[in-house]
Amino acid sequence: MLAACGGSPARTATPTTRPPATQTRAAPAMPSAEATASPDGGEVEVTGIVGSVIVRNNVISVRPLEGASVTKVLVDGTTVIRRSDGGALSLAEIRASDRILARGVLDGRGDGLLAREITVQTAVPGAQPGG
Repeated sequence: MLAACGGSPARTATPTTRPPATQTRAAPAMPSAEATASPDGGEVEVTGIVGSVIVRNNVISVRPLEGASVTKVLVDGTTVIRRSDGGALSLAEIRASDRILARGVLDGRGDGLLAREITVQTAVPGAQPGG
């Protein structure tokens, strides 16, 4: 049997199988700035720069780094807040320009994070926010 285009005998295609793709999770050099799902599927992690803290409403407004959609972190009585060195911290001690890493679940609208834990890296006086 001749192939329609080339005049050479047609070959029967044999399917090839590829091994299933494996996904590996490389540890980033810096924390991801986007809201990223954690291994348990329900929790997300957000890194950003604090814009303001409204203690009476238990809300931290966040300028997310690199386009994350979360703009506010919601705090309740069960939220654990600590410094990056491990020391305890209160919501009232968080300041604008501090860098935070928050873990929790997204709110119903998807723009807020109900925080389970927040780690705060205090801004160095004179440093550029986000730098």
